[in-house]
Amino acid sequence: MPEMDDGTRDQADETLIRAAEPRDLAAVVALVRGLAEFEKLPGPDAAAEARFVADLGTHYQLYVAETRGTIIGYALYFFTYSTFLAQPSLYLEDLYVEPSARGR
Repeated sequence: MPEMDDGTRDQADETLIRAAEPRDLAAVVALVRGLAEFEKLPGPDAAAEARFVADLGTHYQLYVAETRGTIIGYALYFFTYSTFLAQPSLYLEDLYVEPSARGR
């Protein structure tokens, strides 16, 4: 985090990582579309977007990165189970940060 002239930290540039809330999902869908564009794949259509919103917390977990009130990235994961290892595991499906925010 950048320091100001008086030696204090600039709170305005702080990035917060937090669990996503339903109000964040429109911004996350926009990021998912950015990831799809980068991967040269079609992004979610309206029906997929509705399922994505409905499934938060039941089929997947989501964290967002927020700077100055703007969602700049997300991490989507879910739990699975390995039959070979006989252990639960966590699967990270997506980790995406807006290109302009990378490297912070």
